[in-house]
Amino acid sequence: MRGCRIIIPKSHQAEVPNQIHEGHLDITKCRARARCFVYWPGISKAIEEKIKSCTACIQESSNRHQPLIPTSFPERPWEKSILSHHGIPDVVHSDNCSQFDPVKTVEFKDFAKNYGFTYISSTPKFSQSNGLIETAVKIVKARIKKSRDLYLALMAYHATPLENSFSPSELLMGRRIDTALPVAKTQLRPYSVNKKVLEAEEGRRIEGQKMNYDKHHGVRNLDE
Repeated sequence: MRGCRIIIPKSHQAEVPNQIHEGHLDITKCRARARCFVYWPGISKAIEEKIKSCTACIQESSNRHQPLIPTSFPERPWEKSILSHHGIPDVVHSDNCSQFDPVKTVEFKDFAKNYGFTYISSTPKFSQSNGLIETAVKIVKARIKKSRDLYLALMAYHATPLENSFSPSELLMGRRIDTALPVAKTQLRPYSVNKKVLEAEEGRRIEGQKMNYDKHHGVRNLDE
């Protein structure tokens, strides 16, 4: 063991990069996943070579050129999600499709009022104003294009640390989930995510992401 990470013997090192890259995660996420669970000298280079040789990842590309408008980070899991599984949310944030328009759709306006939640819609025909959801859609689309098994791909994504250092499963369930990647069982025990640390990390991530995105694409506000 190296801390909580399992040291992979040479005889198994060839197969582990495939497990780490399950779901066709990018190199940053693959390395973050490896740092949580496994180690051997040269693992970072092995991951890089695996991704560079991945045909599906090479073929997948996208371009966006409008300013990114970040979505605020929720205070608790499922604060902004579906009612049927997790109860009434505080906020429903959607695109501007007609079925969600509280001005045009009386039923939805009454629904929001009766159940006591706040509704926020993105700017019509401007996906960057709904950055969090658009990113989620982009991730799922990429998984569908690249992966033979969508559920395995999503499992890998849910088990991989985000830029705030917590994985989606940790944020939702307060624990890491087990995957095909070797892991010490002590790392799968439930625990409480430090909310202050999470909020600070997420705030820095969102601000940095917007600055890098806008700088990279040379964007400017429409009123300039």
